[in-house]
Amino acid sequence: MSREFNRMPQAFPSGGWLVDDQQAIKDQRAVVWDLVKQLGQSITNGGTITKISIPVKVAEPRSYLERITDGWCYAPHFLTKAANCDDALERMKLVITFAIAGLHNTATIPKKPFNPILGETWEAEMSDGTKLYLEQASHHPPVSNWSMVGPDDAYHFYGSGEWSASFRGNSVKGQQLGDHFVEFNDGTIISYTLGEVWARGIMYGDRVCEYLGTMEFKDEKNNLLCVAISSVLVRG
Repeated sequence: MSREFNRMPQAFPSGGWLVDDQQAIKDQRAVVWDLVKQLGQSITNGGTITKISIPVKVAEPRSYLERITDGWCYAPHFLTKAANCDDALERMKLVITFAIAGLHNTATIPKKPFNPILGETWEAEMSDGTKLYLEQASHHPPVSNWSMVGPDDAYHFYGSGEWSASFRGNSVKGQQLGDHFVEFNDGTIISYTLGEVWARGIMYGDRVCEYLGTMEFKDEKNNLLCVAISSVLVRG
């Protein structure tokens, strides 16, 4: 028997997060239409947008290096519990929960962050003492490296991601390519990849952000594999 869960007020009926910042949406649409006039319809047919300059008024006052960390907001809870867990399967579940639970926190801000410059760094510390270190390793293509160390070196989360984004009609498809690694003191390393993120309603209609595709989790030491699939059909 299936179990029903209460949904967030911002949850769109067919899936995803409904963005309700109408002023930000209005400003972005004006920019998109200007780009279409300048560059032609080719930009909406799969053209990359990682090399296009965007007006400051439609950007949030943060670098992409900081924006990446939004999805790691549950590390102090789930990764700390995973570090203290002796059961390999339960540890795997906790890492999966950490990775998926934070996705919603990356879809709530409608504005684009600033592109980091080559060699730019960003450091932070969470309330529990978790330390974060990020650096922009490449400008074209945009590649970011990161290292996050838990309290008392309980775990080490690290990786490298190349961000890609392109128009797909009335949508933008983005993806951070690269592996994420969570390493524990007993030598266990759990790796995972991210799926695609879609922002629909770029030029008209409801603005909805959602993650689609697959996330693959591997623990080779303990012979564990999990594939999380989201297959909602994207229209527009």
